[in-house]
Amino acid sequence: MPVNESAFLQACQQVEEARGTGGIGTLGEKSLHAALKLYFEPDPSFREVTVGRYVADIVHNGEIMEIQTAGLGRLRKKLDFFLEHFPVTVVYPVAAVGEDGSISRRRRSPKPGGPWELLTELYSLREQLGKAGLSFCVPLLEVEEYRLKDGRGRRGYTRWERMPVR
Repeated sequence: MPVNESAFLQACQQVEEARGTGGIGTLGEKSLHAALKLYFEPDPSFREVTVGRYVADIVHNGEIMEIQTAGLGRLRKKLDFFLEHFPVTVVYPVAAVGEDGSISRRRRSPKPGGPWELLTELYSLREQLGKAGLSFCVPLLEVEEYRLKDGRGRRGYTRWERMPVR
């Protein structure tokens, strides 16, 4: 599923504009998640839909799309339930080219990304992988990463936000 870059950048811009007004991110999601959700489903009536005891990111035409920017293992129980009733596409974005942003300066990320990053995450879903109706979409994105210097995490920084650039 090729990504339409101009439509994606427009979704990113809408997310940034809405952040200032509190209009996006009702479930506490970060910008990357919100932009992907808006890109894949522009109609808000199909986003954040309750399905059983869970909330699906997108439900449209009898299919579910779940966007997970990290930690696929968190989807196990949700996927088990969803796959009993619907086909599910898991969107797992990978930062193929990154920028680190901090208060002092921005620089190229030392970690090159790629679609292979999904492979380590898939292990946590090994029981779900053989189930009918499960598919994956792995968009390769350029992001700017912003970190908080809070004394935690690697070198005293915690990743706070990843802003999609393209």
